[in-house]
Amino acid sequence: LFVGKHKDVQVIDLRPHKEFTGEVNENIPGCRADHIKGAVNIPMSEFFNKDNTFVTSEDMSKILEKNKLDPNKKTIVMCKTGIAASNGFFVLSNQHFKDIQLYDGSWSEYGSLTK
Repeated sequence: LFVGKHKDVQVIDLRPHKEFTGEVNENIPGCRADHIKGAVNIPMSEFFNKDNTFVTSEDMSKILEKNKLDPNKKTIVMCKTGIAASNGFFVLSNQHFKDIQLYDGSWSEYGSLTK
């Protein structure tokens, strides 16, 4: 995944911001602390209310628009291990994104394979 080389692809990393920036080590053996260059960080928590229900469809739309995401581009969702990314897949489906892919290995795989 080299987002900068593929302008038709956008990657959404749903990990908490400090994990995305590498400020917090995720304690995955052999996995570096960082993110995919060019990925957009939207912590999955932004899509949940305090009672752990999803925010409204309108609020989902506002979050995605604020991050300048295009529903017509291929969109890859990821997190730490692929679990939160499944919720992200739901959000994007709800917002009518056309081509959504879930990176099931997510950062635990990517961060272990790249230096």
